[in-house]
Amino acid sequence: MLRILSLACVVLACGSLVAQPKPDPKLAAKIAMLEKQIADEEKKLAAMKAELAKLKPMPQLKELPWAQLSVGDVGSFTYTFGLVPQVYKVIDEETMLVKMTGHPEKVVVMVKAPTKGLAESRFFGNDDFKGAWKVSKTEKHSGTTYYVLEPAK
Repeated sequence: MLRILSLACVVLACGSLVAQPKPDPKLAAKIAMLEKQIADEEKKLAAMKAELAKLKPMPQLKELPWAQLSVGDVGSFTYTFGLVPQVYKVIDEETMLVKMTGHPEKVVVMVKAPTKGLAESRFFGNDDFKGAWKVSKTEKHSGTTYYVLEPAK
């Protein structure tokens, strides 16, 4: 019984030493060609999806609830009823504080968007903040906590 067990162990151990059949070069070339075609078609599909997304009308977004913002709110940055966003302070290349002038609550939010060419007191038009915006978090700056608005993905 011990010899049979020993022989089985030797056979199992040596089984991995048995030569594996060589892959067919024609088959390998065909596989490589198909994988390349799939990758090319996936790139084309991604480009078509991006073009389609540009052509589809965006769903009508509600204006952000400026008087009662909460983390997680998503809406448009457009403004009505005399509210006009104005640069309150440029913090860095990608961050600014924006004041909603004309709002009785004196709403100031932190906006994550390019600030190149902007200066304090500049007013924005409706086209400056197109698309959906999300209140992503709160962040402290100079001892004050602000809601952070970023383009919604």
